[in-house]
Amino acid sequence: MRGIYVSNDVIYIHTLIRNETNISFEVDCRRFVVADRKLTKRTAQQQTPADIIRACNDPAIVRGHQQQRAVFALPKLTLPDDKVLPLEIVEKNGARHQLVEISAKELLAAKLRLKNFADVSREKIVPVRISSDRGEIIEPRRQKKLHHLFCKLG
Repeated sequence: MRGIYVSNDVIYIHTLIRNETNISFEVDCRRFVVADRKLTKRTAQQQTPADIIRACNDPAIVRGHQQQRAVFALPKLTLPDDKVLPLEIVEKNGARHQLVEISAKELLAAKLRLKNFADVSREKIVPVRISSDRGEIIEPRRQKKLHHLFCKLG
């Protein structure tokens, strides 16, 4: 997960799938599910699917030693502290299933998405901090790529 943004009660989740093997990763399906945070192994978990409104650059195949970005738009939702929003990416005819859990704290810390990146002149673009494991900063050239992805989503 690269970042979480919000605009007009729509949550945008920016992801990056990186394939560091020689074998292509064929995506069978991707799911967002509101689930209980796993506390003990013997308790039953309740899961509620979260609808994906739109997806941009949603890859069907990630070739070997390549990466693919995607942005998913979800309706507005908040989670209690005992729930998480996992993103599950399942490989077609394979066992490489990816799971990323998004906590309630990360959802509430979503950044506001600029209405129109074109209003900002190229010389005055300021790096924007996004939510990620390393707390990295988006470089100005990456902002333009994100602008392109978000413009497709509307």
